[in-house]
Amino acid sequence: MNALNTQDETFQLGMYASEVQNQEQMQMQSEVFDQMMNERSENMREIDTPRNVDMAQRKAEGLQKVRTYGKAARELAEIRATAMAGA
Repeated sequence: MNALNTQDETFQLGMYASEVQNQEQMQMQSEVFDQMMNERSENMREIDTPRNVDMAQRKAEGLQKVRTYGKAARELAEIRATAMAGA
């Protein structure tokens, strides 16, 4: 009977050790995954920053073109108005 108890305790201890090992492995995998995701997020931010600057520059250039075209349209309207008034 004592041998069975010893065998059972050994089995239970082995099961517990296996469970602890599995938990440690899962924890390590979780930490590696979290680190990978943090690095990916940082890389995306690094990529997005120049892209956002480029988009802001394009928007500013577009607004400048609109202002230029608007000014040219006003000047043309003034020229037409002057021409019509003189005719």
